[in-house]
Amino acid sequence: MALKALIGTPLCREDADCATVAVGAKACGGPVAWLAWSRRVTDGAKLEALATRDAAAARAALRASGAISNCMFVADPGAHCVIADGQAEGICQTAAQAFGPR
Repeated sequence: MALKALIGTPLCREDADCATVAVGAKACGGPVAWLAWSRRVTDGAKLEALATRDAAAARAALRASGAISNCMFVADPGAHCVIADGQAEGICQTAAQAFGPR
């Protein structure tokens, strides 16, 4: 996936380094998921442009195929910097990744 390649390893030192980007599109609207990324590592403008292009392509494919989805809203979980004990840097993760299911 091009988005994951652009995100690379989302290194962080604090929560402010981390953000999320919407991924894909559901037939009823909204994204399929969210990915965490690092403001320190990734060009946010390029990432947003790629995510927007990918979502538009996904919506077009859904319309063309007549696919349906569960229409369940997928909220932005937010992202946090998770640093292992003794490490100087961490990895940006979505709240679901960092803290498990709620």
